[in-house]
Amino acid sequence: MTEVRDPQAWSRLGQKIREAREAQGYSRKRLSELAGVSEKSIQVAEEGRTPRARWPQSLTLIEDGLGWARGSMQHVLDGGEPSIAPIADLPLFEVADDGEVIGGAELSDPVDLLKRRPSTYTRSVILAQLPRQVRAGIGDVFRFGRRAHDYGASMDLVEEYERVVEALILDLAANGRGYEPAFESGQLSDWERAQKMDPLLRKIKSERETAAERRRRAMLIDMLQSADREDVTDRDNVVVGGIDSVTVLAELRKLAAEVADLSQEVRQGRGTKDDEGND
Repeated sequence: MTEVRDPQAWSRLGQKIREAREAQGYSRKRLSELAGVSEKSIQVAEEGRTPRARWPQSLTLIEDGLGWARGSMQHVLDGGEPSIAPIADLPLFEVADDGEVIGGAELSDPVDLLKRRPSTYTRSVILAQLPRQVRAGIGDVFRFGRRAHDYGASMDLVEEYERVVEALILDLAANGRGYEPAFESGQLSDWERAQKMDPLLRKIKSERETAAERRRRAMLIDMLQSADREDVTDRDNVVVGGIDSVTVLAELRKLAAEVADLSQEVRQGRGTKDDEGND
């Protein structure tokens, strides 16, 4: 059974989940894909509904999807703040579909593990056993066979290529512990879905998206400042980027205000993290 808590605690947790999702630029759909849960589960969590029975498995997966350290949601329910999980060579999903923890003993035989639990979660755990350098570039490896087929390569060769790639993944994950390639291969598309859960690749993607968003906002601010420098005598006829429209200028001003608000929130967030680090 879930520990009985004040409904306000669950409401606060829902607010923290929503704030964390929006701060990372995720839609509910995108977070559901990263966490491996339904969009409905994201909605229910953000609404702060009190669970009727035991601790929902979806909350543990959402916690991982947000990049929070394990136990952060319990800490928030107790009145604390979530903490960010360290990026390390650890499985992103340590809990199997049946609620059991996938441990080191099971990972010593990844072929058997995948046979017993052929899920995206299991594949994500196996991929997390690979060296970081391999994980960082494995996406192109997954896609190469199908791309080659698009340009006329034999489908028989593509299928053989994908079987070999899967065998190499399992061999690497077994780390020389007597792996024998006896597994009946599936499709690399299943591994691609599991790859999206990788915290290392998600961090790289997030950094790139953040940099792109900063460039976009800087460009909008430059456009606004340029418009303000114009000697405008007729406010009904403002020229911005070659477009004759007062609406454009109004939208730019609105975006600039939003950027200022976001910058303030980021500064406050960093200040909170610094305070936590000093505690």
